[in-house]
Amino acid sequence: MSRKRTASASKAEVEQKIIEEVKKRPLLYKKQHPDHKNALIVANAWKRIFEELGENSFTASGPECADMWSSLWSQFLGFERRVAGSTLKAGGKDQRLGMSLQ
Repeated sequence: MSRKRTASASKAEVEQKIIEEVKKRPLLYKKQHPDHKNALIVANAWKRIFEELGENSFTASGPECADMWSSLWSQFLGFERRVAGSTLKAGGKDQRLGMSLQ
């Protein structure tokens, strides 16, 4: 499959597209998914995401898409921890953001 030709996308647009494509592939984020530990299937999923992104300045391969996703997920978890921590201090209750991929 050939990569789609698109106008140069911003980093935020590429990140948003990666999030949307990962949502379509639960095997990438659900540890209980039967194919989650199958390296070949996981690599193929990242390759497909790379193909869906089309030409851009931020990713040059499936593994780079996986790295960008990992960074986004880490940033989200850190943000969620900070918000939950400040909520605990302010209100005494742990109120998670409630965001998930599901």
